[in-house]
Amino acid sequence: MESNQKYGTVKAWNFERGFGYIRGLNGKDYFMHISAWISDSNEPPTAGQKVVFQLGPGITKTKPPQAINVRLLTEIETGVNALASGTGAE
Repeated sequence: MESNQKYGTVKAWNFERGFGYIRGLNGKDYFMHISAWISDSNEPPTAGQKVVFQLGPGITKTKPPQAINVRLLTEIETGVNALASGTGAE
């Protein structure tokens, strides 16, 4: 993933409506639509999962920025990246 990647945790996910929110390391919330989810399985994201994402265009001025290219954080990344060291916040 590119250098503008962000790290966070899935805060909430609405299975019926296909969207949810990610809480970034910086404490900000990001909107996520199911179409932004990159996964080898057919499973949607669930609350509490650690993820890597990029910022997309905002939907409106009153809603959180949109997360795109969202994927699960791997075990290797968790051991050496921003979530383990506290870096990588905006």
